[in-house]
Amino acid sequence: MPVKMLVYLYRNPHLTPEEFKKCYEAHIKLVKKIAGGDFPLSHHRNYISRNTVAYQAFAAKIYAPDAATQITADEDKFLDRLKMGIALVGEVRVTVK
Repeated sequence: MPVKMLVYLYRNPHLTPEEFKKCYEAHIKLVKKIAGGDFPLSHHRNYISRNTVAYQAFAAKIYAPDAATQITADEDKFLDRLKMGIALVGEVRVTVK
């Protein structure tokens, strides 16, 4: 059975998002080299998107008063809203064995 894991990494505030990606991609190469044949079959990285224009159009609709009321009522049936978090996923990079 495949193992799936979510790891939330936080960028050092002294790095730009692009510098972080460059460092992390180099880190993955290092880990792959060290792990050799035990490196996972695939390792996916989802970087947070900085493009908020598309999200703002979506949010304007779902947070409109009538829509928000309907969505909240439905979510209250199955979600613990206090523990919920949202991240806009941008670029996805994959390293394979």
